[in-house]
Amino acid sequence: MKNKPFSNIFKIQHAGILFVAILLISTSLVSSTIMKFGSDGDGVTWSSTYGDTADYVVYKEGSTYYSKNSSTGQIQSSSNATTIIQNCIDAIETENNGLGGMIFIREGNYSIDYNIVPTANITIIGVGKGSVLYASNNVNIIYYQGGVFPDDRGFHVDKICFKSSQSTHTSAAGIKLDRVHHFSITECWFENLFEGIYLFANVGDVDNGWIKGNHFYKIFNHCIRGTSSCEENVIVENIIDNYGGVRGISYSGSHSTISCNTIEEVWGTGVGSGVGDGMYITGSENTVTGNTIRECGRYNLVAAGTNNVYNANIITDGHGTDRAVSFEGSGHVFSYNMIVDNDGIGMCCISGSNFTLAGNRVLNNKQGILLTTADDVIVSNNIIADSTTGVGLSGTGERVVIEGNNIRGNQLEGMYVGFQNSTICNNVISSNGAEGIQTTTAAKYLTIYDNILYDNDEGIDNYGTYSIIRGNDLRQETTKFTEHGNYSTIFENNGYVTENGGANTSTDDGGTITHGLSSTPTYVVCTCNESAIVAVTAKDGTDFTVSIKDHAGNAVNGVTIFWRAFYEP
Repeated sequence: MKNKPFSNIFKIQHAGILFVAILLISTSLVSSTIMKFGSDGDGVTWSSTYGDTADYVVYKEGSTYYSKNSSTGQIQSSSNATTIIQNCIDAIETENNGLGGMIFIREGNYSIDYNIVPTANITIIGVGKGSVLYASNNVNIIYYQGGVFPDDRGFHVDKICFKSSQSTHTSAAGIKLDRVHHFSITECWFENLFEGIYLFANVGDVDNGWIKGNHFYKIFNHCIRGTSSCEENVIVENIIDNYGGVRGISYSGSHSTISCNTIEEVWGTGVGSGVGDGMYITGSENTVTGNTIRECGRYNLVAAGTNNVYNANIITDGHGTDRAVSFEGSGHVFSYNMIVDNDGIGMCCISGSNFTLAGNRVLNNKQGILLTTADDVIVSNNIIADSTTGVGLSGTGERVVIEGNNIRGNQLEGMYVGFQNSTICNNVISSNGAEGIQTTTAAKYLTIYDNILYDNDEGIDNYGTYSIIRGNDLRQETTKFTEHGNYSTIFENNGYVTENGGANTSTDDGGTITHGLSSTPTYVVCTCNESAIVAVTAKDGTDFTVSIKDHAGNAVNGVTIFWRAFYEP
């Protein structure tokens, strides 16, 4: 590796005079220069100068591997790279009284034929994609299993490339961790492995870790995998460009942050072929924010577990025809996510309760939002548009609130509802190809109020029973309201009048009065300002006819009729 000078330029201004001091420092230490991370031109650049601070420097010349003790200058050699690296780890443990140290791995291919086992507080660092630890068989390249505190304290890996020469994979991981605290894995490359990073957590927790800026390519199973005993880890700014694999990030742990990762093209060609999930979260109380997940083979995102927060993620271009975002469990919050251009349903709850879906943009998917078995869900202030159907509540569910959403431009229904004891209010539902709101025969005890519906093929089509439908603004639809059910209360809807009344002056016996209802009145109540008997003798969709007689049965004319007409669908 060539030495490279660099400049530090300091600008100092005093008393109006500008001094520019240029300090040229030429490094002659064992170090890395700026390197490209990957031959595919991904544009990631790294630089490091750790050779002068490392306890040991590992390098390769020809087919021989060497290590140099930076303090004593002693050099050891071996034909086995694993032996050289492990000897450095063991020596640091002894020389530094268990306090850890650093191993710097220079550029080269290092064939690994059994697990490298770090001790506490070891740092292994390289130059980037050029420092390759190459598994020659199905081994975990680095396998850290901490002891009892304080020996469970973590280790650190930075700028190392992990690869395998195997054409088939059964178990090998680039890095596998068990019972470790305070670790970091940063800016590494993982390629052609069974697992990338496996937070195994079998005999003890794996927690307080920092997994940042790593790149994963053609991982057979999971790129990053964490089991249920993982907690308080940060998984951030990783790039998963997998062209296959089962899952990008699979995490069953808790109280962790998964943020600003890019996951794409997890197609499901590995074990369990056909899976292909971008992110699979089954833990609890995690924060998943700012990630971009696209072009995965089955689900872009699976959200299970409890009380996780999904915020400001971009979920797009999913190829699975079933669901782009599939969620279950309880207590999740989905807010301000962009879910667009997926071949499957934008957001689908297959079972669960106590979810909140707020402020999301769900656009141009197979279907917008579908809840199949869900209780106690709030769907509010979302934009749901340009899909086959906007919102669907189908199956078993109750106590769902659909409020304040903009539902527009869908090919069929803006919303169809088959749940019970649910509320639909304050939505703007427009320009849908079928009904704005359709309730099914399974719907009962709904409250549908204060919605604005316009430019739909039909306004409200109600097959449900025992519902209250009031105060909705039905504009411009050819058919504003159709009632098929029983025992619903429908009133005060603009554009669909079910109750009206007034005073009709100078009315004669046998005269007609226009009632203004949306259909033939169920009944009409009439009185007059004279001592006469008023009865309704006929009614239709426009008028009703009155008979006005005195007590002798004689016709009375020219009186004022006070009337109230009611239509009960």
